[in-house]
Amino acid sequence: MVVMDVESGVRFTRHALERMFSRGIAVEMVLDVLRRPDLRLFDVEADTIVYASTRRKLIVVVAPEGGGKLRVVTVIPCKRVDVLVRRRLSSGRWIPLGGAQGNCVRS
Repeated sequence: MVVMDVESGVRFTRHALERMFSRGIAVEMVLDVLRRPDLRLFDVEADTIVYASTRRKLIVVVAPEGGGKLRVVTVIPCKRVDVLVRRRLSSGRWIPLGGAQGNCVRS
């Protein structure tokens, strides 16, 4: 099951929605991270894009879909985003992507 936020065009998997609900994370918080991430990274193991926000203390994992659309796979609250990012970068699992602009989400 996939649910789409009509306004933004972002789709959410059942897993992502369940995790967001259980962790008290609102859709608008996730969309804010996608619009204005501090970092965008590529996860070489999962073939996904990671949007990280130190301000929101969130990691949002998305899978790109055709036509510039995004499908949110999971959302992870993280008190120390910088520590997790540093660890995944040093292990080679995540690779930085150019620019931190989340232009793919309509405001």
